[in-house]
Amino acid sequence: MNIIQGLIETGNVGRPGWRIVNNNGAFGVVNNLSSNVFTILKDGTIGLGSNVPANLISTFSSNINVVANYGGSVSTDVVVKETQYASNYIFSTSNILASKINSIPIPWTSGSSNIYNLSCNVGIGTTNPAVKLHVIGGDIACAGNISAYYSDERLKTKVCDITEPLEIIDKLNGFYYIPNALAYRNGITHNTQEVGLSAQDVQSVLPEIVKLAPFDLARDEDDNMVSKSGENYLTISYERLAPVFVEAIKELKKDKCVLNEKYDNLLQDITLLKQKIDGVSESVSESV
Repeated sequence: MNIIQGLIETGNVGRPGWRIVNNNGAFGVVNNLSSNVFTILKDGTIGLGSNVPANLISTFSSNINVVANYGGSVSTDVVVKETQYASNYIFSTSNILASKINSIPIPWTSGSSNIYNLSCNVGIGTTNPAVKLHVIGGDIACAGNISAYYSDERLKTKVCDITEPLEIIDKLNGFYYIPNALAYRNGITHNTQEVGLSAQDVQSVLPEIVKLAPFDLARDEDDNMVSKSGENYLTISYERLAPVFVEAIKELKKDKCVLNEKYDNLLQDITLLKQKIDGVSESVSESV
């Protein structure tokens, strides 16, 4: 052990040791007398691989991984709490990195088994989500039901009926299609044959159910929804066609009832006419 000018050291060069520096209250563990491995300064800051930690806990190494590994039989949690600024978190459930969540801001909160965000948008495949959940570049799969919007009539003020639903449907054309080169350039990844309608056709008769395509959504400085590309690529809320189909079926049923009534009247007229013909035939036979 060496004690030199307030410096207490153990170990030899090239061998593990520790040092206490009295002039600034620092404690350090070194792998030799010139390279710090672990340092605690008098203000409580801790350095791993550094003798000048800039934060409460600072790490400095060519290998930047920080791993918390628990080998017991009881489940445990590793919690990183940040009280002021956005931070980066990495969570792993095994030796393989299971998931990464970068730059999680303060509004993210965890309670029991839930994680939620009270104010911000969530983006998957996009760094600028324009809506509460904005997914780009892939499918969304759900094994259960998806509930959205509202349908309770107590929440609605009826404006008008859907008139001439058959005329609306007559202006639409269903077709099979595959994505083209422009679709691929805009991040569409499917290459299978699909069935659908033209958003432009639907917009001409039902503009209420045509929206900006998710890949083209953005918010301007006034928080208005705008086209990110400026091209206003469109999509259709297909489920909103259901009311038109309902009214169209009802109209077809009315037409069927009218046709049935005409058929019944014609059948009755034919029956009466046949009876008259039969009567005339009998009269002719008797006269002969």
